[in-house]
Amino acid sequence: MDLVDNRFWTMMKPQVAKILQRQYESLCVAPTVPFEDVLEKTMEALLRTRNILFIQVPTVDAPKWPQYVKKEFFQYVSQARQWKGSGPEKDWIYLELEGTTLSGHATRTTLGNTLRSLCYAYWYCI
Repeated sequence: MDLVDNRFWTMMKPQVAKILQRQYESLCVAPTVPFEDVLEKTMEALLRTRNILFIQVPTVDAPKWPQYVKKEFFQYVSQARQWKGSGPEKDWIYLELEGTTLSGHATRTTLGNTLRSLCYAYWYCI
């Protein structure tokens, strides 16, 4: 992951910034979040290899969650406030996903696998 995906996106940061800057200026009439913060959050998302998927399953009554999972739940799930008092375990489950090739991620699935394969082929040929 570090060899191909993360190194590639780190090197592409100036290009990502240019594209994001054009979009940012055309879409935001009165931006409330500084561009630098948007760029950093975008890069963080591109470089992230561990994700937690939350799935609502009413009355599932799952085992108690670790604190870091609860923190992400309340930070990223828009309906999370309803479960602040009782805990999300009663109606939600979570799955921890590790890696960069989760199907559906437009760049990491295809681009990452292609670049990774090219690096392996290059290494094999040397």
